[in-house]
Amino acid sequence: MKKGQMIAKHINRTGFVLLHAGMLLVGTGYAVMLYVDAVDWKGYFSIFKALFSTYNPFIYRILIGPGVMAGWAFISLGGVAFVFTAVFILKKEFKSNLHQMTQAVFVFTPVIVIAFIMFFRQNRTAIQTASILGWAAVCSAYALQLRFLPKKLKGASELCVNIVMFITIFLTVNVYAHRHDVIFDVSAARFYSLSSTTKKLLKSLDKKVKVYAILYSLPARKNMIYDYTKKLFSQITNTSDNINVEFVPPFSQKAESIRRKYNITEHHEALVFECGEKTKAVPIEETGVPLAVLKEDNRENRFMDRGVPEIEAYKGENIFYLTVNEITSEKKKQILFVEGHGERSISEYSPASISEFSNELKNLNYVVLTTTLRQGELPVCDTLVISAPRTSFLDWELELIRRFLKEKNGSLIYLCEPVFKDRSVYEAGLAGIMADYGIHIRNDYVILYAKKLKTHLPEVSTDTYGYHAITKSFKNEQVYLTSARSLDEGICKEPRMSNTSLFSVAPGVDYSIWGETRMGFKTRSLQFDRNDNPSPFDLAVLAGPRDSYTTPRIIVIGDVDIATNRLLAKGNNKRFLLNCINWTLKQKEVDIIEPRKYEYIKIDVSDELMGNIGYLVVVCLPGFIMLYGILVLIRRRS
Repeated sequence: MKKGQMIAKHINRTGFVLLHAGMLLVGTGYAVMLYVDAVDWKGYFSIFKALFSTYNPFIYRILIGPGVMAGWAFISLGGVAFVFTAVFILKKEFKSNLHQMTQAVFVFTPVIVIAFIMFFRQNRTAIQTASILGWAAVCSAYALQLRFLPKKLKGASELCVNIVMFITIFLTVNVYAHRHDVIFDVSAARFYSLSSTTKKLLKSLDKKVKVYAILYSLPARKNMIYDYTKKLFSQITNTSDNINVEFVPPFSQKAESIRRKYNITEHHEALVFECGEKTKAVPIEETGVPLAVLKEDNRENRFMDRGVPEIEAYKGENIFYLTVNEITSEKKKQILFVEGHGERSISEYSPASISEFSNELKNLNYVVLTTTLRQGELPVCDTLVISAPRTSFLDWELELIRRFLKEKNGSLIYLCEPVFKDRSVYEAGLAGIMADYGIHIRNDYVILYAKKLKTHLPEVSTDTYGYHAITKSFKNEQVYLTSARSLDEGICKEPRMSNTSLFSVAPGVDYSIWGETRMGFKTRSLQFDRNDNPSPFDLAVLAGPRDSYTTPRIIVIGDVDIATNRLLAKGNNKRFLLNCINWTLKQKEVDIIEPRKYEYIKIDVSDELMGNIGYLVVVCLPGFIMLYGILVLIRRRS
């Protein structure tokens, strides 16, 4: 090879390196510029607006910074190297006018941009416009230059272009996702996305809420709670501008002052919510409760065991929703439980009482009261709950309930347990009122006959739901009932209202089900006869508004055991009942937020398999690479 060609080869390689280094520096500068300015993006096309923005001082500093200036200089030197080699060493003509233009762009565009930066330092608009147009010209010239390069350099250039394009797309997508918290949530429990209930609350929020989070990040159990809480509040603050969250270091003076203000034990964790004059502090135990739901084995002895308890679920979103809803609401909803007719107690702690159901309502920030109707009028309330009366209501008591529904457009939930008398089921007196709204309560006892076991079972479960706001989000979760009675949809006499079945039961392959009308169900020889009510039939029916008119809201459930302490936590019972309460209270969002269950993913690998994996990684893969290299070397020499 001649001496001139050798010199040209080295100069071309130097110019190649300088050109790509310069483009990398300038491109990185613009990537940083976009990252800094991306906090103000409001749409997909705002990225182009950000490039020409003249109001962000960070952009100006980056454009005149040493990195970008050096990049422009390298691009110009690379272009000069190409031109010098072609004209003065190889003394060849350019392949075309287009080739000349691309080389001119590499040489003169950086000089023009640097001149603008030097002479128009106070005119940010001119600097940014010249920089962007210059960068666009250089990129276009580079794309055209690929067709005039030698084969080896063309291959290297195409590889560089592919790498730069991949990095640019990767960075752009990740910058946008980071700034706007765009998350693809593939977790089974939907840990990284907000529920529709919370989103609707945030969109309707018209008050500023300040949240102070005092949380520890250690040990391992606390680290999970800390991470999930941080991700939760990140999603919340990106959804609403009215929520401001500050994570306060637990050992700081500010944390101690917040603890003293809200009477929180020293060095303890808490979430503090402030909305104007209304405030609420949610203390967090050492175990993570109430943000964490402990596994059953850890709940009773969580204060005795000093080890790290196992966590079953995370309920931070539920805590946030309830607390914000409480401190931003003008008035608390009131729920009134009727007593004095043998109804289930909300104060006794027995398997047959409904005290846990009452506590859940209080946790939702509702006011729970009781009444005996003896004062001759109903206290002011939003929803009336009647839980399985065992003695009949008096006429004047029924008139109070009827007036509450018709005149005050009140809401009612009636849990109608079967009551036996004279070997049959009778009604405590509310059937006539319910019939006016198209809900017929049958005097029977729902019983299930298991064909394989050849026995009668009083317990019934179902996941056959009607389509309604209360049940629309339910999937395969079952509700469980015992000693229930069947219901039927009739004609609603109120023209503004209509009936909807909430859930029903039907016979299956392995069992039959019917509504028994006699006490004979205690005998094992009981069989379905013509006096009984055949299935399928409803076990929960509502009567509600057909349109936007103000009307009563009534739900009748053919069993009270669904709400008792024994069955409330079983299956989908609690969620169904709380949704019913929310609907009767005319809440905007009916569905409650379920705790997110932790996902413990474990892979059990045997010792033999671990040994094979180690052998594959340590011996086989390096040996294969070495063998392939030897074969390539032999082939080249031959």
